[in-house]
Amino acid sequence: GFEPTIDAPQKVTRLEATPTPTPIATPEAALPPPPEPIAMLTQYKPEVTFRRKDELAWGDVRSGLEFFVQDAVQTGDRANAHISLYNGSVLKLDEQTLVILASDASQNQHRDKAIVRNGSLNGTTRKELWVMTSAALFRIKAKNPGKPARAKLAFKGNNKLRVEVKDGEGVLLRQVTSKTAETKIESVSIVPNKPMEVTLPTVAATTAQAQPEVSAWTDEKAVEKIVTDHLEKAAKPVISIR
Repeated sequence: GFEPTIDAPQKVTRLEATPTPTPIATPEAALPPPPEPIAMLTQYKPEVTFRRKDELAWGDVRSGLEFFVQDAVQTGDRANAHISLYNGSVLKLDEQTLVILASDASQNQHRDKAIVRNGSLNGTTRKELWVMTSAALFRIKAKNPGKPARAKLAFKGNNKLRVEVKDGEGVLLRQVTSKTAETKIESVSIVPNKPMEVTLPTVAATTAQAQPEVSAWTDEKAVEKIVTDHLEKAAKPVISIR
């Protein structure tokens, strides 16, 4: 008779999934840390533009815009800008003013720095503020944290600088050239509420925008050394304002 044929069960071959290779983690130490913002635009009246440190193009600002070390801010005709630095100082830029922010909060939490190329500004600080030009440094310092120091700096023409201290202590350090062509640093204490106008060297480039670091005087480390060396050599404190 007929007998049904039963096929033997076939062995099923299972395909194992290929394991996904584990990505190699890049050590965080090998990646440079992202830059930290040092200031914020809190108020402005157009037209105000800004430029990042490594960029050539200028762009329009906006409220709340944050700035980093070596960023530049420029005001146009009838414009102004208020910049709050995270160390505690405030810069109020008048029209036709160009400023480069030079502070580094991670390195010095007691001092703010800004480079001014042209125009005028008011500075307020509860600590210490350095306002640098191509050939001078205007330093203001609060006598106590409860009462901030206030001062104003303005360019007059190509080689005149007008400074005024309204509250706190202030000193102006500038480069002077002797008859023997030797460059020295001269310090002048600024009496509160008595504006002072000084003449800067004719080589001071106060309108150079394409090259922010034209003079060694505007280089942060160079200025730090100039001022430190000068103060160390001084026979008495440079700031002696009552």
